Amino acid sequence: MQSESRIEIVPPSAMLSSVGETLQLTARVRDGNGHPIVDAAVNRSSDDTGVATVSMQSLVTAVMSGIAEITGESGTVSARIDVVVDIPDTDRDILVEFYTTTGGPDWLNSSNWLSDVPPGEWYGVTDDADGQVTELRLRRNNLRGPIPRELANLDNLRVLDLYTNRLTGTIPRVLGDLSNLIDFNLGANNLSGTIPSSLGNLQNVINFKLDRNLLTGSIPSTLGNLTSGTDFDLCVNQPSGPIPSELGNLSSVGFLCLGANRFTGSLPSALGGLSTVWYFHVGQNMLSGRIPLWFGNLSNLQELLLFSNRFTGAFPRTLADLPALIRLSISGNRLTGCIPPSLRNLPRNDLSSLNLPNCRSGQ
Repeated sequence: MQSESRIEIVPPSAMLSSVGETLQLTARVRDGNGHPIVDAAVNRSSDDTGVATVSMQSLVTAVMSGIAEITGESGTVSARIDVVVDIPDTDRDILVEFYTTTGGPDWLNSSNWLSDVPPGEWYGVTDDADGQVTELRLRRNNLRGPIPRELANLDNLRVLDLYTNRLTGTIPRVLGDLSNLIDFNLGANNLSGTIPSSLGNLQNVINFKLDRNLLTGSIPSTLGNLTSGTDFDLCVNQPSGPIPSELGNLSSVGFLCLGANRFTGSLPSALGGLSTVWYFHVGQNMLSGRIPLWFGNLSNLQELLLFSNRFTGAFPRTLADLPALIRLSISGNRLTGCIPPSLRNLPRNDLSSLNLPNCRSGQ
């Protein structure tokens, strides 16, 4: 009678990457002479059936991420292999991490979060027919702490609206991987650090809002790639340096807010090509030089805010040519010349503080 001398399991190691994925193992039993023992009885077991199970036919099935040791025993000999199960986070896993990181128990509304109902029924979450998260709308909900980088793994996310919370830390660079985003709103938080240049990859974004944070550094020129955007808001932060000329590539922008920052230098001429802009705010900066004459070519412009800068030179009379203009805020600069009377009749203006006379006919 042949006696077992050794047993080997093939393959000697394995990796599975999805729930329910299977792998067929083979157990080979040999005698002392190295000859195979046909029909030798082999018992199989897993030390962690929560990670992977193994049947009596040596079929391994993945259950969840982790490492399970699979053992084959025949008589007095045994062999073991490690099966690594590495399952990418599901959208639910990502949301659970987001809840934990941003102080979920203290949210104003956390209805259904962490429950057994589908994530699409959790407060602020929308999913598609396949159960993939497409929208995360949690504005004014007392979120706090850092934004977890795992959000970048929500591949189908189209709306990320975390406006008016208490989020802190820097903006994760990996959020630039959310290529399906059309609404990116992190405004009115306490985010700090620089604006990642990777956000220029969000080329489908229509609404881009980082206003009212504590962001510093220069504006990445890559943000000029957001050519689908109609709303671009960086107001009330602390970025410095010149306004990048690449923002002149925002060919669809209507609402452009760069006010209450620390920008210096002159306004780049490329901004004169923003033919769709109706709201233009660069007030409360440290911009200098003359107010460009090209403002007179922005025929859709309704509100123009240039106040509290260091502009000098003659008052730009071309502003009187703007047919849609209803608001002009230009005080707090060092302008000379005269003001066309039509501009004093605008519904909203602050021209009186300039102490400039009206232009007379022929001036």
